[in-house]
Amino acid sequence: MKASPSTPPPVPESYLALQPIFDRDLRLYAYELLFRAGEGEDARVSDDHRASATVMHHVFNKLGADAVLGPHLGFINLDAAMLASSVVERLPKDKVVLEILETVEVTQDLVARCAALTHQGFRLALDDFSGHEKRFEPLLPLVDVIKVDLHRVAPGALRQTTSRLRRWPARLLAEKIDSEEQVQRCLDLGYDLFQGYHLGRPRLLSFGPRAVAPGAPGRELLDVRRVPR
Repeated sequence: MKASPSTPPPVPESYLALQPIFDRDLRLYAYELLFRAGEGEDARVSDDHRASATVMHHVFNKLGADAVLGPHLGFINLDAAMLASSVVERLPKDKVVLEILETVEVTQDLVARCAALTHQGFRLALDDFSGHEKRFEPLLPLVDVIKVDLHRVAPGALRQTTSRLRRWPARLLAEKIDSEEQVQRCLDLGYDLFQGYHLGRPRLLSFGPRAVAPGAPGRELLDVRRVPR
């Protein structure tokens, strides 16, 4: 009697979260495209390179940028290895902002690569800036957006940090906004873009064996985005 074949292990679902980014009128401007290892809001990212590759594959190969983003931009987190990869150059320039993770080592090669990407027409953003990272100064003339992390800047230092960043032409994005007071403060300081749970929590999508359905590329699990008044 033939032994019955063993049941293959279940293939885990893949997850993608879209967190909204708003302009000064609190209109939807873009989504940050985030990797998720499960249905919760915790990213649990152990490999930045793999997380970025998974996000790009789902958005730009499986689904299509227009289906996921609509008319809006997509911010994609990239480590140094992914920035150096030729894969990045196949992304649609008119739909993406390449977000440089705060964990990258700023080397001459990295700066040259970022300069080449901007020359090709790509937009760059610098993630989780707190105002003390002098090592990032070679990148500041190249980036289109600087994301200032309100959790890492003392409230009393925010005005000074903001004023110093005005030396560069980049637009300033206030991230990790937790209250209406922070929204108003950053509006008063002239910030251009706004992101945080107070304005909009991530919208979670799931793609995988259980997610596939006729005529639907993905299964939407959660949409908790709050459109501010």
